[in-house]
Amino acid sequence: MAAELQDKLERFEKEYDQMIDSTDRYSLSADEVYQYNTLYLVNDKLSDAFRSIKAMKAPVRREGFLTKNSGNRYEVDGWELSSGSPVEIWEDDEELKEGGFYTATRIEHNGTDYYVVALGRDISINGLKARIKTL
Repeated sequence: MAAELQDKLERFEKEYDQMIDSTDRYSLSADEVYQYNTLYLVNDKLSDAFRSIKAMKAPVRREGFLTKNSGNRYEVDGWELSSGSPVEIWEDDEELKEGGFYTATRIEHNGTDYYVVALGRDISINGLKARIKTL
């Protein structure tokens, strides 16, 4: 299913790029400019979706637990993270076959310590099961 969606998003992106390259925005009617601008916004959101699907399919580079290193940054199996670093965090769910699942998110800093965006600023990330993928 993900591969099918990725193919469709790639086709949309290609057609969108062709439209942008071949359109003289200044010769459009008001309604056409509205459509042009709306497609720009749609493409922006679909680009995010495309990146998410690519990340979902990427191989796992490191897997382990978030621990703070001597530089006061968190790492997973020796892979150091900083603000903006993508990471997948394990969330327990006993009702699921494998007892949980990974959630794609990123690391940020709140001025005091690092946190995981998906969990919020007030939850300690030390010791959380995590994995890093390559893109």
